[in-house]
Amino acid sequence: FLRRSRFLVWLRHRFASVEAVPDDEFTFDHRPDFRSAWMDEPWTAVEAQLREMTDLGRAHGFRVFLVAFPFGDQYRTDYLARDREYVMKPQRKLAEICARLAIPELDLHPLLDPAADFEEDRIHLTAAGRARAAAAIAGFLRERELLPTR
Repeated sequence: FLRRSRFLVWLRHRFASVEAVPDDEFTFDHRPDFRSAWMDEPWTAVEAQLREMTDLGRAHGFRVFLVAFPFGDQYRTDYLARDREYVMKPQRKLAEICARLAIPELDLHPLLDPAADFEEDRIHLTAAGRARAAAAIAGFLRERELLPTR
């Protein structure tokens, strides 16, 4: 079935070509599921949506917080050496927006181990990664007093 599906064959070839980008480019710029995070235009809509959520929260008595999950390719040493500022752009943009809107934010990038915490697809977390992320998020929620009290 997999070899006969035109869509699945196309999809496999599409993502295989993403891994073969030129040395001066980044894989995430070629991934339709990730590339918008490195573009400028979508961040205006993200900020507007987060502003709307915080306004709604103020009106109805709940707080908004944000947890930024990294993409595994953001740990590639060759990428970071070439242009760390660009590789970390999504986290930087989120931090800037969260600061403007006073949204508590946790960036998991410095807390995760790319070798142990990511599945082979570099997107999903392993059991160890999920445990590490859960512990970090729980600590963040307690520290910032974001958990509801009785």
